[in-house]
Amino acid sequence: MPRVVLIIMVSIWLGCSGGQLELDTFKNAMEDLAERQKIANQAGTDQTESSDDTDEDDTDDTDDTDDTDDTETTFSPSSFLLPVDGTYAAGSSLLFQFQFEEAIIVEGVPAISLNIGDAAVVANYTEGNGSNVIMFEYSVAPGDSDDDGIEVVGYSLANGKVTNAGAELLELDAAVLTAAMTGVTVNTAAEAPDQVASLSIAPTISSTSLSLSWAKPEGNGEDILSYLVQHREQGEIFWQSNTVTTNTIVFNDLDEGTVYEIRVAAQTSVLGPYSAIATAETFNVIDLNPIVWLDANDINGDGVNLSDGSAVASWADKTAKSSPATEDQIALQPTLIYDVQNGLPAVRFEDHAIGLQGSFERTEGTDLTLLIVGQFDSESVDKCMFEFRQNNARAFFIDRRYASNTLFDPALSTGQFNLWVIKNQGNAATVTEADTILHDGDGLFNTDFTGTGNYVLGDDTTGGNRLSGYIGEFLIFDKALSDDEITVLKSYLQDKWGVE
Repeated sequence: MPRVVLIIMVSIWLGCSGGQLELDTFKNAMEDLAERQKIANQAGTDQTESSDDTDEDDTDDTDDTDDTDDTETTFSPSSFLLPVDGTYAAGSSLLFQFQFEEAIIVEGVPAISLNIGDAAVVANYTEGNGSNVIMFEYSVAPGDSDDDGIEVVGYSLANGKVTNAGAELLELDAAVLTAAMTGVTVNTAAEAPDQVASLSIAPTISSTSLSLSWAKPEGNGEDILSYLVQHREQGEIFWQSNTVTTNTIVFNDLDEGTVYEIRVAAQTSVLGPYSAIATAETFNVIDLNPIVWLDANDINGDGVNLSDGSAVASWADKTAKSSPATEDQIALQPTLIYDVQNGLPAVRFEDHAIGLQGSFERTEGTDLTLLIVGQFDSESVDKCMFEFRQNNARAFFIDRRYASNTLFDPALSTGQFNLWVIKNQGNAATVTEADTILHDGDGLFNTDFTGTGNYVLGDDTTGGNRLSGYIGEFLIFDKALSDDEITVLKSYLQDKWGVE
């Protein structure tokens, strides 16, 4: 009502002779105002709305940022999540997320006013109406530049507003938000890394974990330093952020059977655009009955890897069903080498006898499914990458020496990383490299056995067929996997390791 009083009083003042306001006229005006207010109250504020409309029509030069009536009460978010520190390139997104103690109401498209260098821009509302989280987003435009931190000017009501159930208006503390963003800079002169693509779900050994891998994008003249990974439950607004240095991540303590949304952006000297949002459910590889799972990205099996160039004395089985693959003699131990393939580490074997040895337990017998990612050096003579046996029962998986390499047609490739899939059915086997079948028929060694067996990496049990090359990841399943299950596993390994 203060605006209504102001309008009426100004009208009366301008209508008075000599600028004097006669007492009777003033009394009449106030009585008329009181009567109008009484009628408005009885009619349900129709008159008040009419007066507000008059105010908006008569006022054209108001500041839209934090444009709230002094009589309005306000509320603030209980917490907020701002863009992560880093330098943003053209096309990357600045995300502002605010969480509240109650569901909030969004009308129109409210915005947050920003100063990026000398440019005034706005981060527009994108989602959250009716929930307790809202998000604003600004897509960095070509020409934007800011080397000392983005400034939050305020909350703009030009095109919309945010209120709570009590009709209080949202109020943001621009000074607090600005102080928290000194590490958020913009450089659109630098070329951003390409958008991350091909997000694939990786197996885990828990129904409450989710593992993700993706193809390594081009850095466009710079090295990929890290990745910003965000995830949330499907249907929620609030993104949770993690930074990793390789193109794989494991999320733990999730809700079993819940669908999650995930997106990833690559970081060089600047942050690139986010990937398309991928959806995923937890993928518990234990349900497929693996008996060995070795991953060079997790030598210890606890998520904390060895350092670059470390000797590998023990390679942990992530299923905990088999013993680790070990080598006690220091001189014969292989080496973990970083950034070998698709930005990932791999175990390097240098023509050492026996390599790493481990033991396993089979309960099913007959059928086996094996997947391995590795490389034979191009100058390498025909040697053995892997042997799996119990006495004379073998799954003689990858051996370029065996049968003068005539067992495989075409021959096994050298000089590059490959994904090999082998399906053993007793005395028969099907071996594929990428999507090419190298062998389909008699496997010469019968894999139908149960009980304790042994496996060797980087050699066979004779010690005379030593590998020169790499092994990145290795899985054995004590059963015949379906085509669909193999497809899921292949997709995970192909994207993670950048192989066909």
